[in-house]
Parts: sequence; C-alpha cells; structure tokens
Amino acid sequence: MACCATAAIAEADVWANALVAERRRLAGELATIPGIEVVPDPQASFILLRTRAGRVREALRDNGFAVRRGDSFPGLGADWIRVAVRDRPTSAAFVAALQQLMSKELM
Repeated sequence: MACCATAAIAEADVWANALVAERRRLAGELATIPGIEVVPDPQASFILLRTRAGRVREALRDNGFAVRRGDSFPGLGADWIRVAVRDRPTSAAFVAALQQLMSKELM
C-alpha cells in the first residue's frame, strides 16, 4: 500500500526525472574521455561503456568504485563495463578517477 500511495508515486516520478537528467549529464562527461566508448541513448539506471584499455575495472575497484563487468553478458567482452548512475558528487568523482586511469592506460 505504501508504494502505491499518491505521495510514493509522486516521489518516484521526481526520482525518475532526476535520473534522466543525471544519466544524460554523466554519459556526456564519460564520452569526452579518450579511449571510452559510451553506448548511445541509455534508457536505464546504468550506462554501458567500452573501455578499450587493460585492467580498468580492477583499477576502478582499487580506487573505490565498483562497476559491473561486461563479459558476464552474452556478446560483450572484458573491455565492457556497466556504470550505475549515482548522485552528482559520486558521478563526478567516478569520472575524475576514470579520466586519470585512462590517461595512464593510454600512455
């Protein structure tokens, strides 16, 4: 009942609209990182990336970020990762960490 109440439905709508804006912003920032390919027009609470570099997922983990590995999905390989859309400060920190890792990987 609590999930179907008017207030709960309104809260879910606010969250969904915020997610769309944050996802668009995050995808745009990720697309500017050399060596990163962003699957266009994501529609979920995550973004799929091709990293085109070595141990990016493990390096992100070592920097405090957990991302879903792509090779557990049919048709994707180890160079794919799935990134959750989070709050703006978390996403900004993630983008900064990925930029730093990719600059080292591509050197």
